Amino acid sequence: MPGGSIAYDAIEPERALAACQQAILDYPEEWFFYFLAGRAIWVGDDDDPRIRRYMELGGRADPAFAYERLGVIAEHGYGGMEASVSEAAEFYQKSMEAGYQSAILSLASLYVDATPPNYDLAMDYYDQALAMGLRSAPNALGKLHLDGKLPDSSDAEALRYFTMGCDNGYMTSCGNLGWMHSNDRAPESDLATAIDYLTMACDADEGFACRSLAHVHINKRIDGASDAEALRLFTKGCDLGDTNACGNVGWMHSRGRVENPDLQVAVAKLSRACELDETWACRSLGYIHKNKRIDGASDAEALRLFARACAGGDENGCGMEGWMHKAGRAPEPDMQLALARLSATCGPEEAWTCSNVGNLYQDGSLGTPDFETAAEWYEKGCGLSDGRSCGWLGEMLEYGTLGEEDFEGALTYFTRGCALENGWSCARAGWFHAEGAGTAENHELAAEFFQKGCDDGNAWGCGRLAGLYYRGEGVTQDFPRSFELALQSCEGDTGFYCGHAAGMLELEDVPADPVRGLALRKKACTLRHAYSCGRLAWGPYADLGTDAEDRGTYLVLSLEYGSRFVIENYKSFDRALARELQQALKARGYYTGAVDGVLGRGSLAALERAYAA
Repeated sequence: MPGGSIAYDAIEPERALAACQQAILDYPEEWFFYFLAGRAIWVGDDDDPRIRRYMELGGRADPAFAYERLGVIAEHGYGGMEASVSEAAEFYQKSMEAGYQSAILSLASLYVDATPPNYDLAMDYYDQALAMGLRSAPNALGKLHLDGKLPDSSDAEALRYFTMGCDNGYMTSCGNLGWMHSNDRAPESDLATAIDYLTMACDADEGFACRSLAHVHINKRIDGASDAEALRLFTKGCDLGDTNACGNVGWMHSRGRVENPDLQVAVAKLSRACELDETWACRSLGYIHKNKRIDGASDAEALRLFARACAGGDENGCGMEGWMHKAGRAPEPDMQLALARLSATCGPEEAWTCSNVGNLYQDGSLGTPDFETAAEWYEKGCGLSDGRSCGWLGEMLEYGTLGEEDFEGALTYFTRGCALENGWSCARAGWFHAEGAGTAENHELAAEFFQKGCDDGNAWGCGRLAGLYYRGEGVTQDFPRSFELALQSCEGDTGFYCGHAAGMLELEDVPADPVRGLALRKKACTLRHAYSCGRLAWGPYADLGTDAEDRGTYLVLSLEYGSRFVIENYKSFDRALARELQQALKARGYYTGAVDGVLGRGSLAALERAYAA
């Protein structure tokens, strides 16, 4: 039929509807176009009352299928109608009478999903469908058992019905057999058997089977698994209409799991999957906006996508919706909403949210800080294997937030957090062993904890380990290794260890490199390392790239960041540097006197004001 295939293309509902309406004008007697227009409206808005009218008009072309669709509308209350089991059953019966035998399966499913269910009547219809030889009937029964929808549901029965369907040549059942084996739902699951069935179904153009087979490759479950093969299979599944597979194509591009990652492809595929209610795809798209990975990314859009994922039952989406509010990333942060979302998802699958609930209570975001309740949430998260929760509770014990300082208890929780791969906890445990706090001093053990913290991404742990290698405490003294670790820590924005690396260059503990040292001191100063700010003005870099007008500013910054170096050494400054210092003090509001290079009482008072700031 002219234009018929466009209704099944993955295009926007508005475009599909416009094409169908034009076809109705061009071919007013082709009633099938009314049916297609109803489908387009349905995809765009399942509450649109025009759905039923167009379906009824389209029924003149294919009454059997139209009645079945009208049954679905009545069953679920689409098109602004009230859901009605009796009306749905009537439409399904008419569909069967008009020749669409498969409607009996819709009729059977209707009674399984009814409130209350009528399992006896449902099974009568399923038995009739089996007796009629409908190839899809065993698959329908298998799905009911697999999804636990029957009182006596069992995976063994699901496997039996899928095997029956596959033996009859129904490829969807073969794919479901493969899925059961690949997900350990078969009584004797076997990955090789899973691959055989999934490959058979995928070759027969069952899109979901291609997607399931792709997951075997993406998760490297077999020898020879490859991302390239996973992408090929996801793409085939997507081309066959499996929206989850389309979303996974996008996911692979977003995670750099393809040869030439393309974020535009990622966004397009994930957006399409999200629009078709693949809630995890909405969440994945939300992360792209949250992390500002594309032009035009916004926190508002990230929040909308996380909220949509949450509304669809995605727990991580709910947690991220709460986190956006907690972190002040929502356009109008709502801490009560943050609490509701984060506390609801604190459990085995999203244990990270537990520590965030604890943060809300601890930092006073909900009103007066409630340390006891915060500790309860941290304890819960730690018990659910969230290393951050263990670390937060360790910190509360370390600083006596709950009463007396408890170094031994703090170390216990930091050690637990470290075992759960929380780098910060590892670094804190290392500090306790290095300092002999709550335990005997043990630099060898401290080095092990600092190394693990560094390996788990904690920059402070890398820096502390750099210090041990520099001094030869617990490890063999090794300046190159110390320098390497200090650089790694500096990359994580720890100003002190940027300064440490610069100092090693200056002392020629490693080969001198003034240009690199200057860059490290500048970064350290930007990260509020007071000594580095002072070195930029009063040290080896004064003539290497520190502009004259900047030298005074760097000196004032060193004061503001907590160093008294300038106050203790100002008498040794030459007159040019003294003038630059006075000019910077004046520019920052600390000094009102003459810029004359004479550092008298007025200048000294200004230095003290800058330090106090």
